[in-house]
Amino acid sequence: MIVEGLLLDVDQAEEGLPFVTLYLKRGGRVEAILDRAFEPSFYLIAEDPHRAARMISKVEVQEKGRIIRPKGVEVVRRRKLGREMEVVRVVLEGPRDLTPLRHAIRELPGMKGFYGFDLPLTRQYLIERGLVPLEGVRVEGEEREGTLIATLPPERRSGFQEELEMMSFDIEVYNPGGIPRSDRDPVIMVSLAAPDGFRKVLTWKEVEGAPDFVEVLGSEREMLERFVELVGERGVDLLLGYNTDFFDFPY
Repeated sequence: MIVEGLLLDVDQAEEGLPFVTLYLKRGGRVEAILDRAFEPSFYLIAEDPHRAARMISKVEVQEKGRIIRPKGVEVVRRRKLGREMEVVRVVLEGPRDLTPLRHAIRELPGMKGFYGFDLPLTRQYLIERGLVPLEGVRVEGEEREGTLIATLPPERRSGFQEELEMMSFDIEVYNPGGIPRSDRDPVIMVSLAAPDGFRKVLTWKEVEGAPDFVEVLGSEREMLERFVELVGERGVDLLLGYNTDFFDFPY
């Protein structure tokens, strides 16, 4: 079967394995598609790329009772600062093999620089697959035990549009000791707003004369659970905010 939709996000499906889940919105629904065929890799520049590739293909590392080898090694052409050059691509069995292999390879003669090793798996996936969030994606796959599995690499599709449900939010934190910390200071209020005029303030502190859009819950836990409930009720695709990844979401 073929699925086309708007790419909302990608996520590592299982820790330590190069399986990636794509979340596509189509026809008002969000569908998850599992790509098991992605090969994580990193690149390196060497004095002699072809000689380096031959040496790297023979590298073996023993770690915790298992032998780690490159899944594949090839010389490819890539651009660095606008200049095309030959580099060595080292393909891995899984993300956990990256550090031991890189450490072993950098001890070989003629190695000059490593690239892409510090990219999260999901970001490398988007780059290597040529996909862009909030653009169209076409995936050919088949359903196995209730999970849609990609049988070919997903393809980018331009011009694809889908209505998205958005909501912005912000939290206020009680922090008498200075800079707030998510492991210590409680959230006292969550504000929410959406383009259709929806607005809501959640708190667990009684406020005299509060307007109708203020909802008072019994505890911080109940307030956060109500926030999650509202996001689910409205079918939110995109949660928006300022510095949310580093400040709000840790709570």
